[in-house]
Amino acid sequence: MGHPAPSENAEFLRDRGIIVTLIENHIDSAMQNRPPFQTFSDDMTPSEFETFCAEELRRSGWNARVTIQSRDQGVDVIAEKHGVRVVLQCKLYSNPVGNKAVQEAAAGKAHEQAHHGVVVTNNRFTPAAEQLASTNEILLLHYRDLRDLDNLLRGVCAKE
Repeated sequence: MGHPAPSENAEFLRDRGIIVTLIENHIDSAMQNRPPFQTFSDDMTPSEFETFCAEELRRSGWNARVTIQSRDQGVDVIAEKHGVRVVLQCKLYSNPVGNKAVQEAAAGKAHEQAHHGVVVTNNRFTPAAEQLASTNEILLLHYRDLRDLDNLLRGVCAKE
């Protein structure tokens, strides 16, 4: 059995892309139709925390969606409002958040061509993470601060 003709490969890749898009849309729709998390819970899973963060932003007027984990490029949530695109790396940790999350947010910000990158957590950040975030213009937030993201971003923009 020989190799498939180039046109067969192109057709397969096109069909595969259509299928992936349909699956992504189905997952997005299912996530949008889930009952919202009204409050934070220590019993949340990391993916539930991502959904909670997106919902907090939606309550503040942001168009926010949780990304598909296998293709997130270091971004858990993408949010847009008034032409401003923000990417979030969400960390539900029992210990302070370190550099890796900041690196992921910086990479995701570049990959998604976002205006801002944010790491949000239920905990604190290590001093090294704070320093790296400052260098890379990544905003570090506790989840309670998400509803005030507009004002926090205005403060970041004023410093630039």
